[in-house]
Amino acid sequence: MAESDRMSGAETRWRRFIRKEYKSNYRNISAFIFGGKKVMQIRIANENDVEPLRRLYRELEADGVKYQPEHFVVGYRSDDFFREIFESGNQDILVAEEEGTVIGFSHVMILKQKEVACLKPQTVVYIQDLDVLESERSKGIGTLLMNASKEYGKKHGADFIRTQVFPQNTEGIRFYERNGFREMMKTIECQF
Repeated sequence: MAESDRMSGAETRWRRFIRKEYKSNYRNISAFIFGGKKVMQIRIANENDVEPLRRLYRELEADGVKYQPEHFVVGYRSDDFFREIFESGNQDILVAEEEGTVIGFSHVMILKQKEVACLKPQTVVYIQDLDVLESERSKGIGTLLMNASKEYGKKHGADFIRTQVFPQNTEGIRFYERNGFREMMKTIECQF
């Protein structure tokens, strides 16, 4: 059965809409209009988004536990955690909001390369975390957040974008590769 046969008519139209809007206007994404109604918005998070962000972080952390239980636990993101981000001059959380509900986010940070003789001076937009509610995945929302993250970096003078992904997260790796990422370095460790 074709994927479109399994989806409702509205979902099929939404997928076509996302692709069309993304291709024609990806540099200026902030909101999407469908049938005269705003249905999706990518914006900078604020204190009203803390509870839905906590839910998304718990989902993301559960993946961390699944992939590397020796390092990760499902934790609690305190108000201070979010306040530090909201008040920082070099990081933000971009949220995907659909009809008033936060369904995804990208935690972006602007990092300047330390002065080291062998390294070019560069600025990077680093994606600390990116997650879309599991029930909302494969609808183009992660790509919208990724493009908004890239634009955020450009507006802040970044030369490139970087993130990390678990090697076991094959879906995540494919997502990043579809969005232009390529492996640059491997992180290795030894338990003792």
